Amino acid sequence: MARRRFVVWFVVGTAAAFLAAEVTARIAEAAGPPALRYYDATTQLKVEQMDRLGGVDVVFAGTSMAWQGLVPEVFTANDAAGRAAYNAALAGGVPVVMEPWLLEEVVPRLHPDLVIWGLSSMDFSAAYGEENLERYRDALEARIGWLAATEQAAADVSALVRYRTILRRPSALMGPGRHQIDHEFSEAAAVLGAGGERLDFVVDTGPERGRQVEARLRNYRIDPADIDAVERTASALRSRGIQVVLVELPFPSRYMALHPDGAADTTRAHETIAALADILELPFVDLRYGFRDDDFVDFTHLDRGAAARLTMALAGALADITGPAQPPTAGPETTLPGQSTVPPLTDPATPAIPAAETLLDTAGRAIRVYDRFHRRLFGSDDSLTAAAYWTSREHAGKHGDLAAGAGSNGFKVVMVGSSLVVNGFDPTLFAELDGRTAFNAGLPALTAEELAFWMPDVLRLANPSLVVYGLAPRDIRVLREVEGACVADVEDWSFAGEVRDGAFGPVDALAGVTWETLLYGQPVRVLADETYRRSFDEVGGRRTFPRSTTAEIEAAAKRGAWSGPFATCEPRFDSIAANVAALRERGVGVVVVFMPISGPRAAMFEGGRAEIEEVLSRISTAVTGAGADAVLDFSGLLPDTRFRDLAHADAEGSRIVTRELVAHLDTLGL
Repeated sequence: MARRRFVVWFVVGTAAAFLAAEVTARIAEAAGPPALRYYDATTQLKVEQMDRLGGVDVVFAGTSMAWQGLVPEVFTANDAAGRAAYNAALAGGVPVVMEPWLLEEVVPRLHPDLVIWGLSSMDFSAAYGEENLERYRDALEARIGWLAATEQAAADVSALVRYRTILRRPSALMGPGRHQIDHEFSEAAAVLGAGGERLDFVVDTGPERGRQVEARLRNYRIDPADIDAVERTASALRSRGIQVVLVELPFPSRYMALHPDGAADTTRAHETIAALADILELPFVDLRYGFRDDDFVDFTHLDRGAAARLTMALAGALADITGPAQPPTAGPETTLPGQSTVPPLTDPATPAIPAAETLLDTAGRAIRVYDRFHRRLFGSDDSLTAAAYWTSREHAGKHGDLAAGAGSNGFKVVMVGSSLVVNGFDPTLFAELDGRTAFNAGLPALTAEELAFWMPDVLRLANPSLVVYGLAPRDIRVLREVEGACVADVEDWSFAGEVRDGAFGPVDALAGVTWETLLYGQPVRVLADETYRRSFDEVGGRRTFPRSTTAEIEAAAKRGAWSGPFATCEPRFDSIAANVAALRERGVGVVVVFMPISGPRAAMFEGGRAEIEEVLSRISTAVTGAGADAVLDFSGLLPDTRFRDLAHADAEGSRIVTRELVAHLDTLGL
């Protein structure tokens, strides 16, 4: 009985104590400073503003650059539809912060039809985002998980829970702590406009402010976490029927100068934003231009008049965007002041078909985006660069030149093979002597297995009637082991193809155009590497034939030496024959040419010339059986003086081989 009375009195006492504490907390909450339950004081005041508003048509998002630069009242006054707007941007509101802020707080309160996301290089700075997200998620109302949900539910009904951060610090109720809290909230209220915009126009271009901004840009690189956040947030918004428009914001030259690589970093950010818009099929408005340095009060924020002008320019640029949220489709584009491009929206069932004049920009931006962005494009954990589209710069350059030639009916004759072909045939001279257009599609170290990957692209773009397939004994020599076989490892070729298909396959499926057109544009503008272009002309011919030194030739001979009889890779005969058969099945003529062999190379064969002849005879049997139209033996054509190194012809040697080829083709009637 006594125990029961004890339990009853304990429960009653505990309840009374809790009630007293709750009453005390409510009194303290009414009289004391506000408890910070959100990211910062401004965020908390914005929540209160949004709760009072109840709903708007348009929401602005982004960092403080968007917060100060986009004015809702000006937008509504200049918007063709007079849409009501609210500026939900936050200080430090980079994409990883905007994602939870928009999806968990803003959209449920305001139910907008359109989110306009202002972006700049600051949004993607790896040195800035993680710290802001941690601070955002540390606030009571932004925490996640079941414990946080329980705490948030309790805070809704209990001042003791809601106000405990203040109650724990007596100085926060009176004294320095309270003054600091009051100051933070009063400062936030002073710069917060009626539509959520920022009204801080105090000029501050001093060194301390500059150092603060510079710290946010230190070791600048595009943060893949922010890339991912934009993608996820835009997808989530559109799934809720909300349009999303990406806007690139202006900045002064003093801001650009704070980046480690200056303009290169801001350009990198621009390409990222533009590529995001392209890949996610979001309207994009580029408003970087039309503002002077003195239009900014500091390193990032516009003054009052410039903010109004920026907002008016945005309203004008959005004049053609109407209707429910759907992915944009190409068609007639609207080009507006500030170099903005806004594709109109259409029914989601209508495929997005890029306009021809925008294809190069669409693909070019995707290619030039900073390395980690490609991870999202291709669903890979690897950090890719533009080079991942190709196995080498020669592969990239020759593919581009083939695509350019495709616009003028391609090439009638194509030479394929390894570096022996690259150096051995002059396509320009061939065209002069033969009268047919020619392209040298040879690539360094190209094996028969890799040619099987390369040849379909060559045929599709060049559409030749004749292929000259250059071969030599080294093409069937055992060079390396791949899973117990001597055939070539084609992983690089497979991967490069997957990268291209991943980048352009979805667009190709929708638009019915090849990825080469998307990549190079129409008319074709080749994105050739400068080093490649110095070495090769537009038809794949070598411009330079650097001669190796004696020491280099001796070193190459040592590396390529073997002991005993020449070791052949038996499966390679089948690979070579398969390439010939595939061409013949396509109705393409094939002439196999045994490329010249230098004296030092021939001396490496234990059986001398007889052994070379035996190897070439076996290759000849394989390709003839596969349907080759002719086999030409040029293995002894050149004197040693016409080689620039151990194996490759020099410029005059290339001309000799080409003239000999033309003469034989004429004799054969091919």
